[in-house]
Amino acid sequence: MLLDILSNGNRPWTVLKNVNAMFQGVKEVKLSGEPAITVEAFESNEGEKVAMDTLKPKLKLEGKVENYLNLLIAKMRNEFRAKLEWVLKDYDVTGKAGKDRPAWLANSPCAQLSLVTTQYRWTMESEIALNKMEKGENAKALEEYYAFQIEMLSGMIKMVQGDLPKLLRRSAMNVITLEAHSRDISYKLINENVQSVDHFLWLGQLKTRWEKLKGHGGQTKELDGGEQHDCVLYICDALFRYSFEYLGCAGRLVITPLTDRIYITATQSAHLVLGCAPQGPAGTGKTESTKDLSAQLGKAVYVFNCGPEMDYRTMGDIFKGLASSGSWGNPRVIGLGLGSGLGLGSGS
Repeated sequence: MLLDILSNGNRPWTVLKNVNAMFQGVKEVKLSGEPAITVEAFESNEGEKVAMDTLKPKLKLEGKVENYLNLLIAKMRNEFRAKLEWVLKDYDVTGKAGKDRPAWLANSPCAQLSLVTTQYRWTMESEIALNKMEKGENAKALEEYYAFQIEMLSGMIKMVQGDLPKLLRRSAMNVITLEAHSRDISYKLINENVQSVDHFLWLGQLKTRWEKLKGHGGQTKELDGGEQHDCVLYICDALFRYSFEYLGCAGRLVITPLTDRIYITATQSAHLVLGCAPQGPAGTGKTESTKDLSAQLGKAVYVFNCGPEMDYRTMGDIFKGLASSGSWGNPRVIGLGLGSGLGLGSGS
């Protein structure tokens, strides 16, 4: 495949036949124009199509293949960041702050960004409620938000009980899966009488925020300088920028209390540039839990299973590939699976 890409570098339409091997969730890149080849849209493995038309100018694939493929990654991330900003604003208009969730979801340009938005709103609303309780302004603030969550979930459940297009149904089911977990965490916070954002039960949750983050390098000049908003995820001491890799509309796992503990351990180890190794019998969800965490962070994850043919040269090739995947100063790959244990690293 690498030889095919390098030997056809001046024919982008031929190079991008291999796009599914380069991007985990992308089946095809829609191109137009001749001889100047312009990127029009991405199509996921599930058939979802997302136009690359939010930011101008459109990307033209020209010059050296190693350069325009890096520009393609940058274009993907910039476009999806811009689209997320639009989806967040549309939530307050079409979705009426969650009260008309089905209409908002159907209006969203991308299922992946809908999930990010719902996680952001849960973080924001929960912290507003906890701050009110801490200041003594409203002792029932979290209970009121919990009741609102039940109302939102009921609306989504009614939505999937009707006739829906396949992609919209899958997107709705993913929203229900993640928001059922958010509801359970809110219930747990109420039962444990948590009244502060500094309580460990809240600190240990993966929280999505949309903010200006200054001094955390590896992005564009504007993002690193805190001039533009970015999607940032916090959990305990760890901080991650959302990577905005297009992952399509794949299904999401149900998040259990064990999954929450794995998230804490794995993210803390990645934050410290260390590894972690979940262990257990085959088929218990070690690999899938790590892949679901990578989806929460907007990163790709690649799994390599041990076999008799694997030797030190194969391992060397894998790690060289992981090291070279850090385009834009931000690693695209989150993990490496080896046999029954799963090594989780920062991808560099």
